[in-house]
Amino acid sequence: MNFEGKTSKSDRQVIHKNVSVRKLKTKTSEKSFIWTNVTLHIILFLMAITAGYLHCFHVSNLHENDLFFSHLSNLERELTFRTEMGFYYSYFKQIVLASTFVEGFNSLLTDTRTEYPPCLSLVNDTGTQKTNQCANLNSIERFNLYPELLLAGAYRFLHLFDLIRHYCFQVKRDPPTNPIAIAINPNIMANLSQLRKLDVIPSNQLKINSNSIISCDGSGEPPYFYVNSVFILSGLVLFGLTYSGWFVVKIGSSNQSKMDHILQLIGGFLPILAYFSNHREATRVQWTPPLRESFAYPFFIIQQSFLLGYFGSNQMLRSYRGKSFICLPIYCILLLSCQISWQFSQFALLTQIISIICAFCLSLSSNTPYSLSSNQQKSVILSLLFKIKQIIWIHLIVFNLSFILQFGNRLLLQSGYMFILLSSLLSVYILQQLLNTYNPMTIKKKEVSTRSSMMNITFIRFLCLPLLVVCLCTIGLSLLFSVFSKYAFNNNYDLNRNNDNNHNDGGHIWDLLKHKLTILFGITTYKTFHTMLYICAPEFDFITWATLKQPLETGLIYGSILVCFIVSFKLFRNLFSSHRHHHLSVTVNNQLFNSDNLSSCEYSFQILRDFISLLVIIQLAIFTIMAMLIMRLKLFWTPQMCLSLAILAQPTRWFEMFHEVKSIGGRVFRTSSLNSACEPEKKTKRSFWFHHVIYTTILVLFIAFMAGRGLENLKSEWSIQGSFSAYESEILINWFRSLPQKREDSTLSSSSLSWIISGPMSLLGNLRLTLPASAPYPSTQIVSLNESGFAFTNHPHYENTILRYRTILAYGIYSRKPVHDVWHTYRYILKADFVIVETHTCPSRGGCSKPELFDLLDTNLAGRPALCESLMNIQVLKAGRTPSTLEPYFTVVYVEMYTGRVVLYVNKLT
Repeated sequence: MNFEGKTSKSDRQVIHKNVSVRKLKTKTSEKSFIWTNVTLHIILFLMAITAGYLHCFHVSNLHENDLFFSHLSNLERELTFRTEMGFYYSYFKQIVLASTFVEGFNSLLTDTRTEYPPCLSLVNDTGTQKTNQCANLNSIERFNLYPELLLAGAYRFLHLFDLIRHYCFQVKRDPPTNPIAIAINPNIMANLSQLRKLDVIPSNQLKINSNSIISCDGSGEPPYFYVNSVFILSGLVLFGLTYSGWFVVKIGSSNQSKMDHILQLIGGFLPILAYFSNHREATRVQWTPPLRESFAYPFFIIQQSFLLGYFGSNQMLRSYRGKSFICLPIYCILLLSCQISWQFSQFALLTQIISIICAFCLSLSSNTPYSLSSNQQKSVILSLLFKIKQIIWIHLIVFNLSFILQFGNRLLLQSGYMFILLSSLLSVYILQQLLNTYNPMTIKKKEVSTRSSMMNITFIRFLCLPLLVVCLCTIGLSLLFSVFSKYAFNNNYDLNRNNDNNHNDGGHIWDLLKHKLTILFGITTYKTFHTMLYICAPEFDFITWATLKQPLETGLIYGSILVCFIVSFKLFRNLFSSHRHHHLSVTVNNQLFNSDNLSSCEYSFQILRDFISLLVIIQLAIFTIMAMLIMRLKLFWTPQMCLSLAILAQPTRWFEMFHEVKSIGGRVFRTSSLNSACEPEKKTKRSFWFHHVIYTTILVLFIAFMAGRGLENLKSEWSIQGSFSAYESEILINWFRSLPQKREDSTLSSSSLSWIISGPMSLLGNLRLTLPASAPYPSTQIVSLNESGFAFTNHPHYENTILRYRTILAYGIYSRKPVHDVWHTYRYILKADFVIVETHTCPSRGGCSKPELFDLLDTNLAGRPALCESLMNIQVLKAGRTPSTLEPYFTVVYVEMYTGRVVLYVNKLT
């Protein structure tokens, strides 16, 4: 071996056996390299575009096959938007039907029909009545409605210039001939202001009278325009995953050979294949287009692609500054689009920041430079740290922009996202100062091959310190803000004084997490009214084996576990191993202190590769925990598993595994590993290509296996055929719309002329869409001159402490309280005219019926009959008679005979 200033080619091959160093390109090969690179980018772009288009077509086709959407009337299409979906879509429809876009926008700022009344008269323990400060609802602040605002603006613009069309045709259908509901004659309600009590029995039998409907197809129809926009946006998920996979492999490829280019394309293809093969568990956009995740998650994936590409870019290139000047503003826009579209986005981005900090600390600790006095090696760390600092600053800027655009949304401040950003920024500055002013890793030449027998000292200093700073800063800022928010955001809606989160809009999220943890650790289960509303829904339960079945059958979970093992193997070996291979010590010493260019080049490649791989894996680990606790969050977990498979296409990972296996085999059979240092160059090249053949074969077999299973899953999805109908809801809506205008004191505001409806959140979200509003407030339906308008006491958007309080009041009919107290709540606090009761939620069902939820609030009333139980009587469901337990406070005015849905009128009495 050569121990002087330069090393021989064979020596250099020993050190970099696992990683082939990039060779400088000559002028003759430069043109070939450029054309190869251009061709690679074109192929990758076409692959990403094709994957995005196929996904858009796929989800659109599934949506159509399931609902027969193209042959539904617009009312039926709107009824397919259940619960929150109808609630969000109603704002799109409201802006579209407004006389001007500005009027529609202003109606969002002063929403008078979604939470009525704007002032709640509360009764305290002494029986005295007090009224809280009144304020109109700002829907943009509360509901993340910028997607609807932008889509409605685009629709109005395209419709103005006749750029979107539609055509109509008649569709025959086969409705039931039997009566669906019985109700009172709507004309009875005309002189209701003169009556203290409505004393009538429903006698009108209601059924579907028409056997045909008018269906209009094309983007000129608002429902079509809306769902098609969502499906187009969903194509960005596959587009982003393709580029993310390519970035992961590109950063993990040390050479630019043809084999590396092929592997980079495989890295972009693997997430596509895995996503389609596990499509059922990867998204639900085809079933629930209007949900917030449908708008936010594509931007989350795209900003993740930008993030990986930005971290992998070479800061030493002249074009870096120009690229960053373009890319960083685009990244800001993507980040902002993600944040303002979904109230949960800040929690997902919080995990991303944690992953970045942890990945940096781990990659730095596991790739210790043996001579940090080398400015080139030091600049590698500082360059990566500078990029992390830029990203955190961008997150802070976008966070403030989002806070301003959402008119001071309190949930943003209470999510912990801001605390993590500030504490991470502080820890980055501290670490930056450590690297600039103090060098804890400086060692002498003779100490190059020495390590602590117990623990890597660098691990303690450069991993624990930043993470400790992050934890301390986060805890300190959280405590300070919790004290501040307790007084700044306290709104006095203290229905349950034992609930510490009443003043916190996001308190129910922490309560939900507390409930999950108490179950996991076997402690007495923590339950509240609000947490049980979530837990009783299957999508908020723990993940089930049925959900895991598809990823297990396709090999996605096994592939992700293999990736985690491959990445973690080198990490823990470097962090905790007591020594390096002794036979390399002299050569390493010679290389590090006499070939700085080579060592810094390899170190830059190695730390970037490990950083990106760890970033993907740590993010996957966090999403795994989230999905295990709350099944709905599998939409983050499954695509992240798909992305992690791209690490399998990193050739250097396999070379390391082969080298370790060979090394372990040599120690087992007592073969001197020094023989490997004397391998001739031809044998080394032969071994290089042999390794390529092995892992390429493994990749091809894995792809073939997943493709076979995935095709079966896709065929199963394609076989879904259905047709939507909701005749009961149609009857209910038509009956409400047949009511005469509400006649009361003409001096009252326009919203007081509306019929006020209280009831289940899921139903009221859809009724807000399908029932008109009173003038001059923009309506969600085209109304005739004398048609009545409607307002609502509650809705399904639960991320607000006031709304949670309203929900408890609106669900009073399910409680065990005295009927007079419940009537008083509806009559004088909520000022409701009608209460909708779904009797199927009344019988006991394992702690999830609504009366059982009220037992968590009114523990002293447990065991008494609930008020809703009286409506399950056959005399109510078949004859429409009001039960004696509810008289004279309520009157049954509408009954669906097959679903058990009952509408009660709240009598005035005074």
